Amino acid sequence: MTLRWSHLGHLMCLIILFHTIAASDPGTKDIIYRWLGAGHLHFEAPVESGAGLPRGVCNRGYGSLGIAMKRQIIGLGVALVMTSLGCTESASSALTPLDVGVNSGEADGAVHAGRWQTVHPGGDTLCSRGDPYRFYFRAGDSRKLVVYFQGGGACWNEFTCSVADAIFSDKVNEPEDLNTWTDDRYQAGLFDTSPNGLFADWSILYVPYCTGDVHWGNATVDYNDRLTIHHRGYLNTKAALEFAYARVEDPSSVFVTGCSAGAYGSILNSARIATQYPDAIVSVLADSGAGIITNSFLLDSFPNWNALSHLPEYLERLQAPLETLSIEDVYISIAETFPNHRFSQYTTAFDQDQIFYWEAMGGDFREFAPRLKASLDNIEGAVPNFRAYYAPGSMHCITVYPFFDTRTVAGVRFKSWLEQLVVGDMPPDSVRCSGDSCFDDPVCNACAEDASGPGCNFCSNWPDRHLDSPEGD
Repeated sequence: MTLRWSHLGHLMCLIILFHTIAASDPGTKDIIYRWLGAGHLHFEAPVESGAGLPRGVCNRGYGSLGIAMKRQIIGLGVALVMTSLGCTESASSALTPLDVGVNSGEADGAVHAGRWQTVHPGGDTLCSRGDPYRFYFRAGDSRKLVVYFQGGGACWNEFTCSVADAIFSDKVNEPEDLNTWTDDRYQAGLFDTSPNGLFADWSILYVPYCTGDVHWGNATVDYNDRLTIHHRGYLNTKAALEFAYARVEDPSSVFVTGCSAGAYGSILNSARIATQYPDAIVSVLADSGAGIITNSFLLDSFPNWNALSHLPEYLERLQAPLETLSIEDVYISIAETFPNHRFSQYTTAFDQDQIFYWEAMGGDFREFAPRLKASLDNIEGAVPNFRAYYAPGSMHCITVYPFFDTRTVAGVRFKSWLEQLVVGDMPPDSVRCSGDSCFDDPVCNACAEDASGPGCNFCSNWPDRHLDSPEGD
């Protein structure tokens, strides 16, 4: 492959990480060499960078070294260093809740229908390492609003928050990146402005992500003497929503969604949005963020975000001890509170990115698919207004990719399914692959033919790694 300066930057990052791991426990060096020699590390063909994500030396996005390679090394490092250094312990003693006051926001230029507007909210909004926060708004039909929460990983302890932006996005993408991303339709789907676009004429609030807390946090945490992280996802989201509320005052339809970390932002904040718009039909699609986590993460690391401090009191099911809660409770509580609204998840059976974080938390990848399926079953069994679209393969996210238009499971096209969820008289039935059909994925098969396509990094180990994994039937 062609060596580029970006390759050298990534290699520098990985070399530093390697030596950090080895220094913490010299015996791990042999483990890493054996791991590499077993063929777990591989280079991939260069692909385009995902313009919706910030880029850095240790970019978590679609960099030319290949996301699978970087994540495999980072994942191994997380597991080894967390074990050797005890990094899973809570840093709550250094956690400082923040005030919730924000400014109304200053926008760049006048509002023009169909064009993205950059908004600098100021106040207490901030990115994880102190960079200023901003968000984007595209004016359209004032009766129809999309609220989109950007994804970009997470960090929860000294190690995961210190590895530059390799495991989470720590800056907001540039406005020109957003315009290129949506205008060129590199990642189409939700942002398609062509006549075929499902939300082409809707107003859209784009909530960027740079806080490592799945848009839930309200804390500043000193993970060590030189590492302070501002988990301000809650405050940043609050500022963005207040801006949208002032410009879209009385919509009839609201669609709340987000990819990856943004999926969690979408479900929790849908309750606040539904409260703001009591006369609207609110539909939610949490895209590829199913909340399959380990107990150790829930009890030792999740508290660092201070997310429970600002939960709405009307979500009664969530007013309980942390050790008794799960992501299922979040969905069930919100769906019970708003029975006329529609809630859903999209995921693939073997989502490579969700499995990466599951393993980083100490989970066994073979347990992921059965746990995922059980979680969806439990939510759907508890509330009648929840649906799931459960697709084959290991691809991560759908709302921002071209196969948003073509993905079909059990004869049901995703785009048509979503349209019925959002604007149909009745929500659609759940759609799921099962058994062998979960191993037959046209999207990852196409990536095997041409690995340069958007998102193909998430198919890098498909299907070999998962052939012995139970699907959950």
